[in-house]
Amino acid sequence: MIALERAEVDWSVARCAGAGTDLFYPATTGGPRLAIQRVTAARRVCRECPILVDCRTYAREFELFGIWGGEIREPRWSARLFGHYHYLRAMGGPLLCEGCGDPIVHGETYRVDPKAKTKLCRGCTS
Repeated sequence: MIALERAEVDWSVARCAGAGTDLFYPATTGGPRLAIQRVTAARRVCRECPILVDCRTYAREFELFGIWGGEIREPRWSARLFGHYHYLRAMGGPLLCEGCGDPIVHGETYRVDPKAKTKLCRGCTS
């Protein structure tokens, strides 16, 4: 994985710049449904960000906690251990949720809607 130093990314243009940290470091209380809602809200902000890929690349190397580049920590850890990011890029990109457009990351479960035959992430199926 190619690591980016923090100084190499123009963080001032990030969609999250100036936003509170509560959205990107959500509390672990409230149960799984609330946790999914919080992660989905953060991913909506990340999805429109001009530095999404740089943010995600940086976080996969240096950040242990929080939501960075639309990813929670488990997919980042998996990418660090298994190089999944490079595998996905070589295969033409990540699997995307057909409901919200978010990437369905390695290890994340998704559901295929039998009527529409679409792949949906956990956030779109709850």
